[in-house]
Amino acid sequence: MRLVTVPKIDDPLATNLLVKVGAVNGIGIYMHLSFVLVVIVLYLLFGGNIESFVFSVLLTCFMFLSVVLHAFFHLVYLRKAGIRMTETLIYPIGVVSRFNIVPDGVIEALTFLIAPFGSIFVGTVLISLLNGSWPSDLFVVSYDNLLFFVALFNIFLGLFNLLPVFPLDGARVLRGILSIFLQYETASNISIFVGILIAILLTLSFPASPLSWIFLFFAILSATAETSMTKVISLVAGRPVKEVMEVDFKTISVDASPIDAVKVLKKVHHDFLPVVTAGGNPRGVINLERALQFTKLQNRGILLDNLKIGNIAIKVPVVEPESILWEYLPEITSTTTPAVVLVSKNGNLIGMVTRNSVEKFMLIVDFLRSN
Repeated sequence: MRLVTVPKIDDPLATNLLVKVGAVNGIGIYMHLSFVLVVIVLYLLFGGNIESFVFSVLLTCFMFLSVVLHAFFHLVYLRKAGIRMTETLIYPIGVVSRFNIVPDGVIEALTFLIAPFGSIFVGTVLISLLNGSWPSDLFVVSYDNLLFFVALFNIFLGLFNLLPVFPLDGARVLRGILSIFLQYETASNISIFVGILIAILLTLSFPASPLSWIFLFFAILSATAETSMTKVISLVAGRPVKEVMEVDFKTISVDASPIDAVKVLKKVHHDFLPVVTAGGNPRGVINLERALQFTKLQNRGILLDNLKIGNIAIKVPVVEPESILWEYLPEITSTTTPAVVLVSKNGNLIGMVTRNSVEKFMLIVDFLRSN
């Protein structure tokens, strides 16, 4: 018998440096704040004046849009396979996309092979718009230079993402091919090892370049996150929420007051109270922080004394017990919204899923597999 340690189901890489910039067809788009560093570097390269600052911001915006387009090239094959992208995290070197189900080997390989060639195609088209007129001075602010650098960035983005190093597309292509013949977890671990080895070799080939060491740092960081996520996938993929949901918890009526919620939350072990109607229909959740906030406002006379919990409940997803857990992991692991999903059958609340309940479930499953 051995001790089992299950990884936390956190977002990959530095999620605290991600900012949501919008959504397209229900797909959340998050930008990594390292794009700010790109603006600063470009600003210094192009002269460090007002004109170069505007140029740097424009070029960075086009680079960001190029990476977003790269992310949406993933959808070309996914739609045919019936797989939906739920969100995409945009980094200067590529993207980390999430899907409602885990793609199988062939689908993963084709999905992540299309995107690099799509970016290369875009870059080639933009190069052709220069009509063979190459910029004579690359570090002068001009329209031709803007077009040239955007084109060059797209070609670089495509070629660079063919490297089999996480979080780049090439690593996912390699894993997709390997998982045709091997188990997903084994294929993933081999791909992670190959990626780290290639990143180390590239860094040792250009030891004087700071970019090489930055690349190695991101590769190691991403490999760590991918190892953790692979473990999560192996434990929860394909499982319905009914296997994970908690059924032993307190609820609070929509007609209760904020102070009532505070009193109950002080006595329970979970962070959220499901808010329900008299008939047991879920209307959201309330946590201690929100209940205290409105209690204080009532005590100061800012809000009416008859304020009900139903009016201030936080909306969260309400799903059927047969729903696939994987689809709701983004909500359960969220750091900006309540990490909870309510489970309802025939309109009545029967359970809830939290980050803690998923991690506890993974611990038990991994322990049973190991013994």
